[in-house]
Amino acid sequence: RFVEPGIARCEAPPSLRNQLVLSANNQQFICEDKPPQTVLAKCDACVSSPCEHGGRCVAGVRRSFTCECASGYHGERCQYEIDACYGHPCLNNATCKVLQEGRFSCLCAKGFEGDRCETNIDDCIGNECKNGALCIDLVNDYQCVCNAGYTGTDCGKKIDYCSKEYNPCGNGATCLKSDISEYSCICSTGFTGRNCTENIDDCRTNLCQNSAICRDGINAYTCECVNGHSGRFCEIPPISNALYPQTSPCEYHECENGYCFQPNKDSKDYVCQCSTGYYGAKCEKLQAIGFQDASAYVALEPWTAEPEGNLTVTITTEAKVGVIAYYGDDAHIAAELYEGRVKVSFYVGNYPASLIYSFETVNDGIDHRLELLIKGKSLTMRVDNNQARTIVNDGRVERFSLASKQNLHLGGVPELVGRKAISSFHLKDVSSFKGCISNVHLNGEAINLLNAVTRHQVTAGCVGIVDPCRAHKCQHGSCSPKATTDVPYTCTCEPGWSGRFCTERERRCVKEKFRDYHENQGCRSARPIKNAVCRGFCGQECCRPTKVKQRRIKLLCPNGRRRTVVVDIIRKCDCSADQCPA
Repeated sequence: RFVEPGIARCEAPPSLRNQLVLSANNQQFICEDKPPQTVLAKCDACVSSPCEHGGRCVAGVRRSFTCECASGYHGERCQYEIDACYGHPCLNNATCKVLQEGRFSCLCAKGFEGDRCETNIDDCIGNECKNGALCIDLVNDYQCVCNAGYTGTDCGKKIDYCSKEYNPCGNGATCLKSDISEYSCICSTGFTGRNCTENIDDCRTNLCQNSAICRDGINAYTCECVNGHSGRFCEIPPISNALYPQTSPCEYHECENGYCFQPNKDSKDYVCQCSTGYYGAKCEKLQAIGFQDASAYVALEPWTAEPEGNLTVTITTEAKVGVIAYYGDDAHIAAELYEGRVKVSFYVGNYPASLIYSFETVNDGIDHRLELLIKGKSLTMRVDNNQARTIVNDGRVERFSLASKQNLHLGGVPELVGRKAISSFHLKDVSSFKGCISNVHLNGEAINLLNAVTRHQVTAGCVGIVDPCRAHKCQHGSCSPKATTDVPYTCTCEPGWSGRFCTERERRCVKEKFRDYHENQGCRSARPIKNAVCRGFCGQECCRPTKVKQRRIKLLCPNGRRRTVVVDIIRKCDCSADQCPA
């Protein structure tokens, strides 16, 4: 609870300006003129309509506000349109200008050039790097990369390798200065190499038996037994046991990616229970793949997208960036995450490539269906069942063929493909997808991911349940998981807030009691008195006293005199349009 300590001063009306609030004559608190916006904004931060392009303003606490943007806009005040410049395609602080049909142009900052201002002026011309150092060009600067044995900004200082600052000998080794090789290391037991950083492989001469796996340690090793063997060297044989009785139908089953079980003890048939991500009578098909490794990707056979084609996938992620799909050489289609939205680059011969961004964010940890339809020079994107949007890569060129000898990549790309995609501005970020990609369809046909050309550093199925509250939208409340098809959580709003995501202020006007001395023109009451203030939110109305009782209070003045004043004691508060500022 906040109690005014007596230092606040009046700003209006003019007759009370700069007077202490608690000592000013309350009968003079009458504003005849319309209060300025700066005063009104103290009560309602939304009074100046700060949200642009039809955005909805939601007042917060302490003169703060948030803007709920209309579809197609973003930014703190909804001041930016989601257009071809949304993904900042121009590099090095260049200015992006929207043209038409998903096109843009770049105005370069000083020191850069190129279509996307990607080329930096070479500052290494006339550099001062010494002792054969390599010069690295920076932005309006350069850096000297020193040869072995030298340091300093210009590589002019010779290194003392055995000093505490540079000692390269690891794992407790002793460093000795050398005139021939500048230094040498005397290694501790179990290590070797010039800097004693290599652990000697003690498994080269081990005593592990019965196909056991030898695990190297430091100056030691351990034997990891298999097939039921035990003992220090896995020399003790196992005790035999049968996994299934001889009469079980699971003795000879055809379950490929799961396990076999007998529905009941008298059944002569078996059922395949598929592992996560697999389906089919024999669990022979894979429909879901998990991506967690930084180099993960899946490569499929080249995609036939002539004269038209469509790609549909379900994605689940909490990441802001990551490759979704990439296909093509010069002509291409590239889908990736950018700031949690789906970004698609589409090029079939008319430079520059056309760009489109989803209005929806998809990094909330729940499933989202992404559809991409190619027809001629146009590409249509739809996220979930929302409105479809189309871009056209139009120009003088009729159309390059999208047919490519390259594979269709999902969730990431190989290193060499990624380098070319970045240098050609097909992808903004080649980081691998983090999450789950499932239900892949090409031209309407479901794809069995077991038939992929390559599955690199991925897992079959999507293990683990994402906490739906990790990316919740409850602005003024707490999140609770809930099984629904649209939003898998509910918001429990804080007092004074309501709505699906607790974004709507409730009309609420309460009386806050306090007990304090009353002061007026330097005189003060002999003892504290009980009073109250009205606080809350009433929308277009005011939170004000609706029932007041007047009380005569005796005041003691510094000169010894006594005064009596009439004080309004607030009894009830409510929302009211009476006496609100005009």
